[in-house]
Formats: sequence, C-alpha cells, structure tokens
Amino acid sequence: MATTNYKSYISRVKYVLTEAETDALKAIGRIGAAAVRSRAPRDQGPLKRSITYFVKKKTKTVQIGVRKKIFYASFVELGHRILGKNQLYDERHGHVHQLYRDENGALKKNWQLVKGQMRGKTIREVLSFSGKMVKPHPFLIPAIESVKGQIQEIVTRHLRR
Repeated sequence: MATTNYKSYISRVKYVLTEAETDALKAIGRIGAAAVRSRAPRDQGPLKRSITYFVKKKTKTVQIGVRKKIFYASFVELGHRILGKNQLYDERHGHVHQLYRDENGALKKNWQLVKGQMRGKTIREVLSFSGKMVKPHPFLIPAIESVKGQIQEIVTRHLRR
C-alpha cells in the first residue's frame, strides 16, 4: 500500500495574502496622499507638509489626512467664519475657537477660552457678530475622488499576484 505525504501551505498563503493587502494599502496611501498634497491650497506650508497616511493592518484600512496638530485643515476643507480677533466658528462642530501662538510661535486653538464668553448665547447670537464667512477650499475629498479608479487598479493588481 502506497502512502501519500501531504504538506499544507495554508499558513504560507495567508502570509502572502496579508503582505499583498498591506502592500496595496501602502500604495493606496502613497497615491492618495500625493493627490491630496497636489490639491492643497498653498504650494508650501504646514498643511501641505502634514498630509500623510496611516495603514492599520488589524482593520485592513488606510487613513489619508493631516496630522492632528494641524487643526485648521477642516476649516480650510469645509469653510469657517471669522468672528472676532483670533476667533473662528467651526460650523461643523458648533465650536468657537480662540487662536493663539504658543511659546514656539506655533498656531494653536482652544475652544475652552471662548466657552465662557459664549455661554448662554445661541448660535444665531454668536454668528450675529461674525466678521466674514471664509469659503471652503475642498482639497481632501476631491483628491480622493479623483484617484478612485487608480485605487481599484491597485487593489486588483496587488491581490492577483
């Protein structure tokens, strides 16, 4: 009676697929971040330099955006109101932000500084003393939309290997 030896390659296949997924996510992140950088409103500056991507292997996702310290990216993307001296109204979250510079000269925000001044006022009252509305300059969402086809090609190419 002949015996047959069986060797399982399941662990190797899982490893290769995981690597292919990770490579695809990194490629998507690189292309997406480059597209966002190309659409950022200024040629140079902290906003453009802070655009990056993060691959999360556990959830098999990639996040493309700006580093947390560049808080004003949403103001640029979605627009905002200038209320008073160094104050911005974030319509998306309903917060008034007081802007200030820290000891290193970096621009910072703190909505807690304004919270007391705004307590008891309605949004209409807050907006009534607004200086001007700054129009949105969308750069993140349109950039990702523009590379959707390339993203699909990357996934197909990496997972067919």
